[in-house]
Parts: sequence; structure tokens; C-alpha cells
Amino acid sequence: EPSEETKKDEIEVEKTEKITETSTNTLEFTKAIKNWLAIKDIEIVSALLEKKREFSAIIRIDYILGKQEYLLTAKDKKKVNENDLAVSLQKANSEKMPCLFLSTGELDKKALAYLDKWRNLVKFERIKL
Repeated sequence: EPSEETKKDEIEVEKTEKITETSTNTLEFTKAIKNWLAIKDIEIVSALLEKKREFSAIIRIDYILGKQEYLLTAKDKKKVNENDLAVSLQKANSEKMPCLFLSTGELDKKALAYLDKWRNLVKFERIKL
């Protein structure tokens, strides 16, 4: 019969493997977003959240009038709803900046109406990774 210590070691090994697996998946979406931003010449000021299907950061874009900071929210989902945009804009407002929302999916009807209403504060870009 395995000793108490052997059992603990086995449990720790299992946990480590799960963490590594999640990290790899997280890195794929995050890497793809970071690559897209690099191609568009957009600077990441600071990463705020990195999950398997979501990435959030403060970014800086160079405009004719100078640099502009945005709160970036990137989600890997098929349909983006009004609530996704509203939550992202609310976070951006708390940071006193506009919001850039990237998604692999498309906007539903209510989200399109919301985007039209708040177009000066929320920018949406559908991306293909």
C-alpha cells in the first residue's frame, strides 16, 4: 500500500500537469492576439487578464494627433452580445479610456445597436486567427 507521502507526490504531479495544459491553451489565444496587435503596430502597455478564451490589456495606438490608450478586450466566442460590450465599456470607463473589443465571432442584433449608439467610445473588430 502506498505511503501518505507517495500519495501527496502523485496529487502534486497531477495538479502540475493540469496547470501546464491550461497555460499552453491560454498562450495560444493570447499569442494570436499579441501577434495581431504587433501586425497592426499596436503597443501593449500592460496585460490585465489572460484566460483560455479571453485577453484584456491596456493598449496604445499611434494617431496623427498623438498616442491614444484603449482598454482592449479580446474574446474567442462565436456571438458577441450587448452585455459583452457593455461590461467592457464599463471597465474602460472606470479607467477613463475608450474600449477596443476584438472577437473571433460576430455581433448579434442588440450588440450592433449598442455599438452604433456608443460608437465613439467602443470600437469593435472581428478578427480571424
